Amino acid sequence: LGLHMGRVAVLSQDPLASILHGCVVGSALLVSGLGLAVVVPVNKRLWSPSYALVTGGVATLLNAACFAIADARALYPSSMQTFAVRCRRLLAPLRWLGANALLFFVLSTCSGWLEHLLRHITWGHPREEKNIVAWFQHVVLMRWARLGRSCAGPCDACAPAV
Repeated sequence: LGLHMGRVAVLSQDPLASILHGCVVGSALLVSGLGLAVVVPVNKRLWSPSYALVTGGVATLLNAACFAIADARALYPSSMQTFAVRCRRLLAPLRWLGANALLFFVLSTCSGWLEHLLRHITWGHPREEKNIVAWFQHVVLMRWARLGRSCAGPCDACAPAV
């Protein structure tokens, strides 16, 4: 789907047509997946057809939204051009991740190599607690996303295993 959306964006010289195409395709996939979910439940573990359609539809809609925000600068008036440039810069890590998605998939499934590599980006002491993985689990997941609010004890008692 991402490849299809990229080809549509390249072949179509009109950014608005590319965005509308993404919205139509994404909505059709999402609606058909939700309709199919009545018969075949959405199941991630089995990669049910309804799961594939729903996630494909959501991904295509997000792709169209990111394209509209960052790449469709021709649609913005001149006063919004700086906004488009800033959004493009903010979305640059996602573009890099998408361009190297196969690398991250392989690293994530090869015995935890990606986590192992990220745990070696450390600062200060103790190194087990001051690395990117521990920071993400304790700060982003537990504090910002408030995933630890249902725990009875302190945040460290219910945090994910580091």
